[in-house]
Amino acid sequence: MGAAIAAAEAAPAPSKAKFRRIAVEETFATHEYLEARLKMVSGPNAVLPPNGQSPSDGKLMDLGAGRLADMDAAGVDFQVCSIFTSTGMLPKDISTGIMQRSNDILAKGVQANPKRLGGLIGVFPQNINDAVKEIERGAKELKLNGAIINSTTLNEYLDDPKYLPVWEALAEHDLSLYLHPSRPPRQMIEALDIPGYNTAWSFGVDAGTHAVRIMAAGIFDRFPKMRLVLGHMGESLPFWIYRMDIHYRREFPTANPSKLKKEPGEYMRENIYVTSSGMNFWPQVRMAQDVLGPDHVMFALDYPFENLKDGVKAMDEAPMPDDVKHKFYHGIAEKIFKIPA
Repeated sequence: MGAAIAAAEAAPAPSKAKFRRIAVEETFATHEYLEARLKMVSGPNAVLPPNGQSPSDGKLMDLGAGRLADMDAAGVDFQVCSIFTSTGMLPKDISTGIMQRSNDILAKGVQANPKRLGGLIGVFPQNINDAVKEIERGAKELKLNGAIINSTTLNEYLDDPKYLPVWEALAEHDLSLYLHPSRPPRQMIEALDIPGYNTAWSFGVDAGTHAVRIMAAGIFDRFPKMRLVLGHMGESLPFWIYRMDIHYRREFPTANPSKLKKEPGEYMRENIYVTSSGMNFWPQVRMAQDVLGPDHVMFALDYPFENLKDGVKAMDEAPMPDDVKHKFYHGIAEKIFKIPA
């Protein structure tokens, strides 16, 4: 890593061009959801560990002056906001109501500041029919920019055929899906519950595994225009792309039992987009751009969990060509989240 940092520091001076900075993984929450989440982290039926790194509830719930002030201080022009993590563990009997009301609150925040804020439809697939209806409502009535699912749903992955109606609804409305990490499911938690490494490792390992399962289930063959967005520089998948392709060929040398049309790397370069949320570190951004292509790597900060000024400064100083930096900072987001330029 030291050599990579030295190489980055020795690169040519950064461009002086002006860029519109759109950050696409910026968190919000409602009081109702935070109260429900509190029940999931305490008591005998807890399904989540206490999260000592969370900022104040007020910062998460603020879709107005406080958020805009933080954006201005860091030089962020536009945020795409999305519901806080672990929603997939909400009990089924309350998930639909919380989903609808949180999306209503987000839409009102966006409508109040349309030149500064966008939003993703919070999709809680616990109740499949309700989730499909909420995708349609979010796209048609609330005019939100895409959708987000916080990884597993009651310990289940989206490769389960019963979730096909959710994929069909996303495809029908041409919505990009942000697959955000969450608490690993029951079948993985024993191995991944590593104190001090949950957010940076365990959550990402589960989200990356989820994305691989989606590829392997043929979702991108069934929906070839589907756009799956992964944060945190792709939850490690860009790093594994070469080895995944080689061993995929070795495991299926003469026939492909799953009848997939493409190899893993092709799906990654065509259907998967990654963001720099919490990972605004030039050597890793450059690697992702090299292996996925500059049209599939975009800017995010992970507000309010990361230092916004540090993230902006690191990417401002990154020696990307101006045309690539325009794509990274705003061009890709404008396209896949339908944000007016």
